[in-house]
Amino acid sequence: MKFSSSFSRRDLYPVILLIGLYFIAIPLAPKEAIDSWGLFNPHKFLSILFAIGLIQSISVFTQRFLGHKTGTLLASFLSGFISSTAIFLHVLQDAKKTNHVNRTLIASGLSATVGSVLELMFLLYISSHKLFVEIYMPLSALTLCLFICILLFVSFKSQPTSHTELPTFSFKSFISLSIIFAGLLLIVKLSQQLLGNLGTTVLSFIAGLFELHAMSLANANLLEQGGIDLTSAKYNIVLATCASLISKVGLAILMCRNKTGFLIAVVYFLFSILTYLIL
Repeated sequence: MKFSSSFSRRDLYPVILLIGLYFIAIPLAPKEAIDSWGLFNPHKFLSILFAIGLIQSISVFTQRFLGHKTGTLLASFLSGFISSTAIFLHVLQDAKKTNHVNRTLIASGLSATVGSVLELMFLLYISSHKLFVEIYMPLSALTLCLFICILLFVSFKSQPTSHTELPTFSFKSFISLSIIFAGLLLIVKLSQQLLGNLGTTVLSFIAGLFELHAMSLANANLLEQGGIDLTSAKYNIVLATCASLISKVGLAILMCRNKTGFLIAVVYFLFSILTYLIL
């Protein structure tokens, strides 16, 4: 396949969308919540739109030039550094379309989680070295377990697919995922507003459902400022990490009620238990 023949005018639309969001809409959007409850932050919402659009574009590009399996795994891993929840929602949407167990999609979700854990380690390294030293070994062990599980899933022969069309950017998927993701973050933010008096431990779990990195950074900064001890900071990050995995169990059960969705839920439930034990 020639490089030039792989693209059409239709492929320019998402590029224009992403450029418009990144260089125009996001910089101009208010960075503070515009409602009295402090729930709707235009800057954060548009950033979510950009992240989801970028993830879908990465997925389309890698699948076209690296093949479905390799492209999907690489796109998921790279997108995990942007938002593991967003790529996970994308994986679940694809999983709903299959009747058989799609092991490549399960491995893709796990690949995104690997990227997310690696980013967490990097953020802890630059924000609180003593917290990084305390937690990097168990996080490395978790990453290794995830990688082994990915290898196990991709080693199985995949079911043949009848799709021969080139993958394209889906604006319908882009809009639906953006609404779902924004709604999830809205629920988390509302929970924080209502349960804010219950302390950092409860908040770490609630926020960790969909904002693992932000919550971990908050605990790291609190530790550096002397507002929390090392043991408590580590425990809060453990809870946030477990919550991030548990949220994917719930999403798989709610959004994908087939064999693939059930297996995804089981795998992430087991990893949430493993995470609590090794961390």
